[in-house]
Amino acid sequence: MSKPLMTVLATACALALPALAHSRPLTLTAQLKNYGGDGAYLAAYLTDAKGAYVRTLWVAGGKAKYHKHLSDWSRLSAGDAKRLDGVTGASVGAGRTLKVTADLADALMDAGYEIRIDAAVEDMRDSPSEVRVPLSKANVGKPQAGKQYIQSVTFQLQCRDVPELESHSPLAGPDRWHPGCGAGHHRLCFGDRPGAAGVAGTGRTR
Repeated sequence: MSKPLMTVLATACALALPALAHSRPLTLTAQLKNYGGDGAYLAAYLTDAKGAYVRTLWVAGGKAKYHKHLSDWSRLSAGDAKRLDGVTGASVGAGRTLKVTADLADALMDAGYEIRIDAAVEDMRDSPSEVRVPLSKANVGKPQAGKQYIQSVTFQLQCRDVPELESHSPLAGPDRWHPGCGAGHHRLCFGDRPGAAGVAGTGRTR
């Protein structure tokens, strides 16, 4: 594992969907191959069940004139004037790792959404939709191989602390609730109950 190069923190805009709901952190990790070129520009973004653009999660690579080479993301997100607000960082070197953390709503899981990543490297071939990962429980922690520049992509879902449920609640029980960090709280894992709406995130390059 390479040593940390830098840390880039940003807060993305919340994803507006019909209803407010519970969300929990998702960490997306992209390990790049040693492809022998300059730093890669990457665009990680979310699409819905129809393939329509929903939200940009992170763009690695600060020179806007090169963003057109992230062609699928550039085309799909063209109508989003705020697509880069607070979600940009440096390009990612060969063999390095990009980590992006986003708060993701329960309703997006197993609902046909995908995480996609476009990749481009100067003087090398562009790779639109380098990786497409269905946002499903079955794919949690499961490595997905890229086509050209990315060795693997995985996402993990973290638990979050919530107020303790009453014992008669239908959601209570050892299969759904786990000890949390303090008295009167339990830890709720992604998908334990339905909801909607929300993406906000940070990025880190290593």
